[in-house]
Amino acid sequence: MAAPSSTSSPGEKSDWRDDMNATSGPTADAWRHHRKATFPQLGGLMLKVGTTGFGMGMVGVLQQEVVTRRSWLSQEEFADGVALANLLPGPIAVDTAVYVGYRLRGWAGATVCLLALLLPAFAIMLGLTIAYLHYGQVPQLHGAFKGLNAAVVALVLSVAYRIGRSSLKSGAQAALALAALAAAVLHANLVILVLACGAMGALLLMPKPKAVAQ
Repeated sequence: MAAPSSTSSPGEKSDWRDDMNATSGPTADAWRHHRKATFPQLGGLMLKVGTTGFGMGMVGVLQQEVVTRRSWLSQEEFADGVALANLLPGPIAVDTAVYVGYRLRGWAGATVCLLALLLPAFAIMLGLTIAYLHYGQVPQLHGAFKGLNAAVVALVLSVAYRIGRSSLKSGAQAALALAALAAAVLHANLVILVLACGAMGALLLMPKPKAVAQ
């Protein structure tokens, strides 16, 4: 028996299979992602990230899992989400996780990612708070927190390096990144800084239009 054809007649509306075969743009990518990532996979991943990630290091864990290991999003798509998360209130890692869930499974995916990511942190923080109230004056505990602070700095630098290595593809982008770093060190407003970089990118880094074949 011949397989049913997905080709639409001129008067018919094409379905998602035609769009996916005919294009390589957002429609095709969205359907590929939709068919790859299930709700249990998203929930399990965010539980893992919420349990093993720390601070900005969670963004690095997300990048490794979503981009490198599972190929659910491209590095460019993930970097766009991190940039968007910087514009929003709240922890960057949480906003990035919501972005990933929405890109892969819509609003339901965003909700699953949010709840699964926050649940381990809530339970662990509750336990640590109770322990700190009882044992907060122990000198070894103060030393442990100082060690954790050093690890967080290292994780942030690692995330910045990985994202920068794959996202900064031109000298102009690298120069803009260095200028933004200098402004951030000088305590510039982060929202204004991100918006200014976006505006500069729109003016200076637009892709050149492709020549139309005659």
